[in-house]
Amino acid sequence: MPIHARDILTAQEQFDSLEMLNHVTKAGNRGFTNYPPHIQPVALSMYNTMAKKIRSAKNLKIFTHQPTGMPTGFPDLYLTKLGQLVIPVIHDYTFNPFVNGRFRNMTVNPLIKLMAETLTAHQLSSGQFLNREYYEKAVDTCFSDFKVRCGTRNSTTIFNSWRAMYVKSQGNINRFIDTIIDESPRFEVHSIVVQLKTASGKMPQFGDEQFKGQTENEMLADLVEPIIKAVWLNKDSNDVIGILSKNEIDIIGDISKRLIFFVKKEFTDMDNWTDTELFQTVHPFLENTITHCISYGDVPSMNAGVAPMFQGQHLNYYDLNQSGIAPRLNRLKAHLYGTDYWMRVDGDRATVRIEHQYG
Repeated sequence: MPIHARDILTAQEQFDSLEMLNHVTKAGNRGFTNYPPHIQPVALSMYNTMAKKIRSAKNLKIFTHQPTGMPTGFPDLYLTKLGQLVIPVIHDYTFNPFVNGRFRNMTVNPLIKLMAETLTAHQLSSGQFLNREYYEKAVDTCFSDFKVRCGTRNSTTIFNSWRAMYVKSQGNINRFIDTIIDESPRFEVHSIVVQLKTASGKMPQFGDEQFKGQTENEMLADLVEPIIKAVWLNKDSNDVIGILSKNEIDIIGDISKRLIFFVKKEFTDMDNWTDTELFQTVHPFLENTITHCISYGDVPSMNAGVAPMFQGQHLNYYDLNQSGIAPRLNRLKAHLYGTDYWMRVDGDRATVRIEHQYG
């Protein structure tokens, strides 16, 4: 698929997927980042929009004497539409944890990564703004270089591979949810987070690589597989009709696997999570130790009791007969696979996987 194809995320899907990404990575919490108080964090969607505009634009001017409503602090000098994207990103990129190397075992969208790498290579900074003529020339040189970097065979291959993997995962999960809906027009979604405390753990397996008996993925698998097995073996009693898993990582460096259970609902009665058969199945596994934590999730689209109710139900309840169900299902999908548009864990593979499904 060509790299100039239309956006594969709507504006709402961009918002919802970045909401989920910022939540699970903790990057949306300034307490975990090194932003100075005067810098407003910039969303990855702005990087993406800016990179696409630069890649296709012939005019790379960021300043104009024509009034645009966006003054620069200099007399009779304003920001162009491109400049309104460029200046916030230039202020942001050295502090943004998604592009400054803060995350380990994380791969950011390659177009955004290349944009940040080019800005870094040309050492653009807000200080150069004091000399407008020099700054605009430096920006023009940087963006011309970016256009060349985008057009290489290697970059084109990477862009296309990233997009193809996303589209494949999107199709797989959409078909999975279609199967869930065909089996049960009413269902709930519950998630369990299995997290390794790799950043703060003091056990030997978190120390020097040569002393590790297992990789982090193997350690996660040992914790996750018994839970999946127990839930699926009891699917007739707990009404689970599908299980997904999603790899996650946070800014601290702890890696997690989120287990997402789709539960058939015959009636509209609202059940307390702790009264459900699914809770009885997973409860023995919930624990918090020095090496790991297994706990109920806190994402409203796939967990009960973490946000105000909607139409008398928790936000993790879905009923095809409800009004407003389409945008809520789209939000759930954005939380499941939409984050992969921006960032993936440990390579460019899809982070969400189908473990079991009805049929």
